[in-house]
Amino acid sequence: MLTGGAVRLTKSGLGCPEWPDCVEGSITPQPSQIEGVHSWIEFGNRLLTILLVLNVAYVVIAARINKRHGKLALFQLGGLIAQIVLGGITVWTDLNPLTVAGHYLLSAILIAGIVRALHQIDEDHVAINVKREIFLLSRVIVGLTAIVLIVGTFVTGSGPHAGDDQAPRYPFDAAKLAILHADIVIALVVGTISLWLLLRVTKRPVPRSYFYFVGAVLLQGLIGYVQYFTGLPEVLVALHLLGSGLVWSAANFLFYSFEKESITTD
Repeated sequence: MLTGGAVRLTKSGLGCPEWPDCVEGSITPQPSQIEGVHSWIEFGNRLLTILLVLNVAYVVIAARINKRHGKLALFQLGGLIAQIVLGGITVWTDLNPLTVAGHYLLSAILIAGIVRALHQIDEDHVAINVKREIFLLSRVIVGLTAIVLIVGTFVTGSGPHAGDDQAPRYPFDAAKLAILHADIVIALVVGTISLWLLLRVTKRPVPRSYFYFVGAVLLQGLIGYVQYFTGLPEVLVALHLLGSGLVWSAANFLFYSFEKESITTD
């Protein structure tokens, strides 16, 4: 996610103007390219994807040998292959904001899959038994987090960091979208506080994942407001991108921290 953000922030999205080759007839950047260093930034991101595919392929083989969690490993492998294809479509469409956003959101889906896999192999994990209302609220919080991420892609796709100067952008007012984005974050914060109050009222323990999530949200909110009022400097935008990954992963850990209390009858 971070290297993909670096490609976007350095306006290197078309540093390799072809796909799967970088330039016609060469899979690697060439000294004669007018894109210069931008070609190596884009190519570096492509190389990292290949390393990820090899890593996940190893996990798939290990899962098959040990007969454990093979479906999730295959899901990750399929998702990474889809990322590669979507990356090519992004280049072919000259960085259309919809495909760029899809690239990022598919990464978020893969993160959710990774968290799910971690919980499956963690034999010591025990979910907290909570009332139905608390269980549903935890799901609403994860849903709101997903909406925050989606709206965030529209903010970026409409603003100055949507890619190359010639890259297409959404025909929306980025400032108004940013306000909507912040409003949804406020709703998320209200839901998060409500979750803590309900856990205390019902005398249920507050899981460690809750505090991770709160910390990630507060840090992300601080970065978001600072970057908004300082003219969106690239460093803060990159940190905000990192923060989005941390918030989303923390939300998924929170998702698996609760299970609905079963109702028994005598």
